[in-house]
Formats: sequence, C-alpha cells, structure tokens
Amino acid sequence: MKIYLCISIDVEPDCSKNWLYSTPLAFKGISDGIGKMLHPLFKQFGLEPTYLINNVVLEDDESVALLGV
Repeated sequence: MKIYLCISIDVEPDCSKNWLYSTPLAFKGISDGIGKMLHPLFKQFGLEPTYLINNVVLEDDESVALLGV
C-alpha cells in the first residue's frame, strides 16, 4: 500500500499579537521559518510542499524569490 503525504503551508507576512500585519511590514517568518528551517527539511526527505500565498507576499520580491513563485 502506498502512503501519500500532502503538505500545504499558509504563507502570510508577520503579524502582531492581535493578528494584524506587523508595522512595518515584515517577512521574517518566511525567510527564517521556511527558508532556513523548512526548505532544508523538505529537501532532506524529498518533499514538495504547496504554498498558499496571499497578494501581500507576492508583492515582496525576497519572498517570491525564496518560494520560487
């Protein structure tokens, strides 16, 4: 029997404690959380996640480059 694993990640800018976008707008969760922590893990196990990206992330050049959008 084959086992399948689907990984989807909701990608958004950093938020305040009230779940509002940080001021100034920041993307450290993407650069550190995905770029430095998750990408190496996915590569190690040959996994390909699906990123659910909002328009604010698509307007950030560094996030777009990191996510390969």
